[in-house]
Amino acid sequence: ARTSLKAPALFVGSVGSLGPPNAVGTVLGSAKSSLSSPALPDKGRIFLKHNGLHLVLEIDHDDPIGKSSLGGIKDITVEAALTAILDMEDSVAAVDADDKARVYANICGVFRGTLEAPFVKDGKSFVRRVQPDVWLRDARGDATTLPGRAVCLIRTVGHHMFTNMVLFDGTTVPEGFVDCLVTTAAALQDLRGTANVVNSRMGSVYIVKPKMDGPR
Repeated sequence: ARTSLKAPALFVGSVGSLGPPNAVGTVLGSAKSSLSSPALPDKGRIFLKHNGLHLVLEIDHDDPIGKSSLGGIKDITVEAALTAILDMEDSVAAVDADDKARVYANICGVFRGTLEAPFVKDGKSFVRRVQPDVWLRDARGDATTLPGRAVCLIRTVGHHMFTNMVLFDGTTVPEGFVDCLVTTAAALQDLRGTANVVNSRMGSVYIVKPKMDGPR
């Protein structure tokens, strides 16, 4: 049996060995013979898009979960967020210049695409890295990519905080000003195309300024 999408416009593309199911036909002058597609089990991804968010069907008939599904679906990946905020204030404890330098190094690593975070889980070592873009064939069969990451917005500290990591005429300066300067300098790798990954598809730098409200 064959079926199709109720809304074909949701189809974005696919990747892998995904073809028609095996069929049985008849050859003239002989008994029934198998006229089959290449003996490759369906294995790959189907990409859909709805309301601006992607959904990926992971197909693998050899997988223990895929074997129990008529369509061979072993997993479904749903795009949950288009943006992510990298926080310099409330989510981190940067109490001095050394701490803040580590925060800046991480921000720079994100823009470069080189940031790594090793960790151990259930006795096994893992390394969390920036995800690369995803390659696929679109509905016309042309090669294309989808972003493998959310767009990063950098949240600096508020204007009320001052720091001694940079001095102007011997006095401290607003820490948020330094945050903006370092963030922009780090983002130049993204804007100039010298990084391993792309953050902004529009050639922009995204900075979130907190605590802009006043007493009134």
